[in-house]
Amino acid sequence: MKLQHFKPCFWLFGSFILINSFGCKDKLKVDVPSYLKIDDIVVNTDYFSQGSTSDNIIDAWVFVDDQLIGTYELPVTLPIVETGIHKIEIKAGIKRNGQVTDRVTYPFYQSYTNSTSINLVANETYELTPELEYYSSANFVWLEDFETPNITMEASGNSDTNMVILKDASIAFEGNSCGAMYLTKNNYEFEVSSLANTPFDLAKDGTNIYLELDYKIDQNMEIGLYVNSPSTVIKSHLITLKANTEWNKLYFFLTPEVASYFNAQDFNLYFSGKNTYDEDSVAFLIDNIKLISN
Repeated sequence: MKLQHFKPCFWLFGSFILINSFGCKDKLKVDVPSYLKIDDIVVNTDYFSQGSTSDNIIDAWVFVDDQLIGTYELPVTLPIVETGIHKIEIKAGIKRNGQVTDRVTYPFYQSYTNSTSINLVANETYELTPELEYYSSANFVWLEDFETPNITMEASGNSDTNMVILKDASIAFEGNSCGAMYLTKNNYEFEVSSLANTPFDLAKDGTNIYLELDYKIDQNMEIGLYVNSPSTVIKSHLITLKANTEWNKLYFFLTPEVASYFNAQDFNLYFSGKNTYDEDSVAFLIDNIKLISN
């Protein structure tokens, strides 16, 4: 009779082990991802209407089937849980205003979308180099690449130094030339601006407005706005770029500053610097200026 009592217990105990064994297998089951490898994102332009292909894209914002799966610093090999046929979209990420902590997608670059769906296979790596273009709606308000003698900049009354075109392909960021300001102990300060007789009529309604600039500077350089109204001109500081002896690229977000001067008639941009440390020779090199709005 005691055996009759033990049989149900044994059956229940065995069932418990069997059920939990299947449960453990389910819990231990791991999806093997596929991988997406992105070393770089490149920009293509129509040079005459959009200027240089220079960029400083540092992040890839990756979407799978229109869902953001993450933002990744380049270069990157990233896991994707999904396999099979999928739509891949990549948006270009930049450091807005040169700030490492202010990383956004650049509103004037179109996103990359694969023309045919990509077949993602578990444990295999798909290599991708997205190629982007500017949106056709981007308005290039100002382009200056210093490749022609007639540059669209001039020294202001605050400058004791003129800008020159440096024709040296080994020094210029790209092409044959760049803009250069040289300071010495006798020529201590420069300030150059966009042409005073052709100011920029910029929207003050929150429209996206960015300044793009390649620069290589021995000492700090200031960038600012001349805010023009019928009765006065206001000089408004925007950013001070730190000395950088290697070429760097800036994307500066002008919208908040422009929108704050809602009574302004129009604007000019200026660049200025000083020989702060009284050195024998100090160079400020700039190239590929772009002022872009929607």
